Amino acid sequence: MNDNRFNPLALVRGFLRPIDPWLMLLLAILLAYAHVLMQSASPERLDSQIAHIGIALAGMWVLAWLTPQRLLSLAVPLYLLGVVLLIGVELFGEVSKGAQRWLNLGVARIQPSELMKIAMPLMLAWFFQQREG
Repeated sequence: MNDNRFNPLALVRGFLRPIDPWLMLLLAILLAYAHVLMQSASPERLDSQIAHIGIALAGMWVLAWLTPQRLLSLAVPLYLLGVVLLIGVELFGEVSKGAQRWLNLGVARIQPSELMKIAMPLMLAWFFQQREG
């Protein structure tokens, strides 16, 4: 007999399938601890921190769905974007605390070196795979 009833538990399992449950448990504990610390240190910034955590968790979930092959196919575009942003920092970057590291895009200030921390190892993996194959 085929049971076509809605199963919310199966929906949640399918939604969270690519994420390691032990990693999520550890992350939840760390986030709860950080929440307590933020509440005692600067409660006025708590709402923005919660929003940033939500954005980070959504980003983590999206990246968890990407296969290694798909990540490798993004290596060259991410690297080129990072290089363009680094050139943008040199030409249009803002100085903050004595260093020119930030690029103001209007809606947000970004630090392209953070993107390059991800793009550079991906680019090297792509490069070495091309040499092998």
